[in-house]
Amino acid sequence: MKKLSCMLLAIALVLTLVACGGDSKKSSGSPVGFYTMEKMEAEGAVTLAEDFAAYGMVYNIELFENGTVNVVLNDEIIVNGTWADGKISYVENDEEITDTYKVDGDIFTFMSGDGSMTMTFKRATK
Repeated sequence: MKKLSCMLLAIALVLTLVACGGDSKKSSGSPVGFYTMEKMEAEGAVTLAEDFAAYGMVYNIELFENGTVNVVLNDEIIVNGTWADGKISYVENDEEITDTYKVDGDIFTFMSGDGSMTMTFKRATK
């Protein structure tokens, strides 16, 4: 039951995300590229990508060179926005949201603005 609760919370929290996109090039530390979700941490629980996949949910983030980002669920863009200087911005329910991200090699980490959720993505080929 805890896993299901975490999954439902994850869905709600992911809808408040924005992520990034682009092709999978790895140039001079640029975060531009396509990433697949590895795990999500929220409220002390860790949910792996395999757990989401068991419910038919596959999350990706794509960062584009033009500074736009997409969060993709099962090949459908669920959030789009902009990224720059460690910040991701987007509009949800007519409210401007700003969250943060960091890139360490091929790992892209998204952190919700209130610190309640972290999602880890790994660079991949689209």
